[in-house]
Amino acid sequence: MLVSKPTLIVRMLATTLILMGVATRTTAGMVPDLMVMMKKDVDTDSPRAIDPALLKQLELIAGVSLTSLGQTRTHAQILSITGWVTLEQAEAAAHRLSLLEGVLWAELAAEPIRKPAAQSITQEPPVILEFLVKLKDDRLEVPPNHGLLEKLSAAIGQPLSYSRNTTVARVLTLDKAVTQSQAAVIEQTLESLSEVLYADPVQWAKQQSIVPNDPHFYGQLHLYDALTSAGGANVQAAWNITQGTPNIGVAVIDTGALFSHPDLERALGSNRPRVKERGWDLISDPTIARDGDGRDAYAGDEGDWTPAVCNGSISTDTRPSSWHGSHMTGIVAATTNNHQGVAGINFKAKVVPVRVLGACGGRSDDTNDGIYWAAGHKDVPGTKPNRNKVQVLSMSLGADVPCSDSDQAAIDYALSRGITVVVAGGNGSIDMKFSSPAGCRGVIAVSAVGPTGDLAYYSNFGKIVSIASPGGQTFWSIMNEAGTVIDFKEILSFGIYAPVNLSLERPDPKAMGYAWYQGTSIATPVVSGIVSLMLSLDRQHRLTPQKIKDIIQETARPFPLTTIQLVQNAETQVVEETEVPSRCESSLKGLCGPGIIDAEAALKAVLDMKR
Repeated sequence: MLVSKPTLIVRMLATTLILMGVATRTTAGMVPDLMVMMKKDVDTDSPRAIDPALLKQLELIAGVSLTSLGQTRTHAQILSITGWVTLEQAEAAAHRLSLLEGVLWAELAAEPIRKPAAQSITQEPPVILEFLVKLKDDRLEVPPNHGLLEKLSAAIGQPLSYSRNTTVARVLTLDKAVTQSQAAVIEQTLESLSEVLYADPVQWAKQQSIVPNDPHFYGQLHLYDALTSAGGANVQAAWNITQGTPNIGVAVIDTGALFSHPDLERALGSNRPRVKERGWDLISDPTIARDGDGRDAYAGDEGDWTPAVCNGSISTDTRPSSWHGSHMTGIVAATTNNHQGVAGINFKAKVVPVRVLGACGGRSDDTNDGIYWAAGHKDVPGTKPNRNKVQVLSMSLGADVPCSDSDQAAIDYALSRGITVVVAGGNGSIDMKFSSPAGCRGVIAVSAVGPTGDLAYYSNFGKIVSIASPGGQTFWSIMNEAGTVIDFKEILSFGIYAPVNLSLERPDPKAMGYAWYQGTSIATPVVSGIVSLMLSLDRQHRLTPQKIKDIIQETARPFPLTTIQLVQNAETQVVEETEVPSRCESSLKGLCGPGIIDAEAALKAVLDMKR
C-alpha cells in the first residue's frame, strides 16, 4: 500500500513549485517516460491498469502531470510526464517516487535498447538453444499445453519442445541453436502472440573478473583510505563504527564456495558441526555442475575450468578453475583477526552461497532461479526453501546483453522482499546499459576503479552506473608521448587478494590458498560488504534498497582530478610515471558513477539517519 505523510507531501509540493518557477521551457514529451515498479505488482500473472486514485497520488508526490501508458511485460507502470518540465525536474520527480513505501524503483526510461532485429553483416555463431517463456495465466504445476506448443512452433517456423520449469516460467528448447540476431526475431515473434507475456533467450553468464597468473604478492588496497590508496573504500575507518553482526546474511550468487577453506569456515558456518551447510546448487545440467546430478543442497564449488569444447563449440578461452565464488565470499566476510589469510569487510556476517556458475559459465534461467531461491521463494524447482534470511544479494556475473524481462522480474522479486541487489557492471569497457543484470532497474550497478582512483581500463561505464568501487588493476598500458598505447605492463601487487583453491581443476583440500584478481567482480563484493555493515547499524529497519543506494551515492568520495600514466620517453625509451587528467574527470566525466564508495561516510550517514 502506498503511504506518505501529509507534511512530506506539502514539503515536496513546495520544493516542486520552486523548481517549476525557474524551469526553462521544454516541449512536452521531450523528457523520457517514467517507469514505476510497485511492490504489489511483483510476480503477478497479468498486467493491470493503474488505479486513477493512485495515479493522482503519484502526481501529487512527483509534482508533475502524469498519464498512464500501460505496463511493461514485468508489470512496471509506464507513465508519460506531460507539461513544461526540464530533464532535471523529471529526474527529481522519479527520485521522489522511488522513496515512497510500496515503490521498489522509479526511474526515467533510457533510450530504447531493444532495437528492431536485423541479421548481422558478420557471421554469428549459433549460441541460443533455449527460451524462457512466461505464459499469461500459466499454471506451472500442470503439464504444458501441447496445442499451444504447436502454435508457438508454427509461429517461429521450427519445433519448440518443453524442457523444464523455472520458478515463474517454462524453458522451451529449439530444434537447433540460433544466433543472437535470429533469437531476437524469435523473441519478438513469440511476444507478439496473445498467450505470451515474455519470451527471453536463455543467455550464458560469465564471471566479471580478470584473473592474474602470479599468486605471490599481497594486497588489500580496497580496505584503505584515500590517503593510503586513492582507489580505496575507506573500510578500516568504518570498522571503528561497526565490524558487523551475525544477523546480516549476504547471498553470493556465483560458482559456489569452498566450505573447508580456513578463512571461509566462519562465514559459511562450516566450522559448526551441528549447522548444516548453507546455500544451494541451482545448476540444472549435471555436465555443467560436474557433481553428477542437477540441483542439490550442496553449494560447494566443484571447479569451473573451461574445457576445449564448451557448449558444443570449440572454446578459445580454456582456463583453469577460478574458485570465483570463494574469492567473492572472502572479500565480503573472510575470517578476520585469525592470524592467517586476509580480512573480510564484515567480520561477523553470514554468507549464503548460491551456485549458478560451473563449467563454461552459467545459464540465465539458473541464475534467475538462484535469485528467487535466495530471496525466499518457496516454489523454486529442485530446491527446498532457503532457511537463512539474506538482506543482500551479491552478483559478480553477467552477460553482454541488455536486461531481459525475466532478469528484471527476478530482481523485482528480491527488491519486493526488501533485499538490496548489488551487481557487477562488466569488464568489456562498454556502456553498462548493454550488460545484464547491471542494466536492470533497481540494482546497485558497480563500476571498478584501480589503485589511483581512476576508472580501471576494463570497467564498463555509463549513465546508469550506481557507484564506483575498488576492483584492482594488475595491467597498465604504456603510451608514447602522442598518447598511443604501445605496450602493457603487469603489476600484480595492485590486484586484490582473497581466498581460492590452488588446484587447476577439482578442489584439493590440501591446496587452500589465495590469489590476486581484478575486475568489476571484485568491486561488487566490496560494495556488498559495506552494505552489510550499513544494515548492521539499522536496528529499527529504516533502510530500504533505495535508501541504501541514495546514501552510498550521497556519501561517495569524488574521483581524483589526476592519475598516473606510464609514458615512454621518445629519446631515452625510458618508461616514466606521468601525471595526467583522470578519465572520470575528463573524457568519461559523468559516466563512472557519482564517485568512489566510502564506507566510513556511509556508516556515519546511517547513524545520522537514526538520530
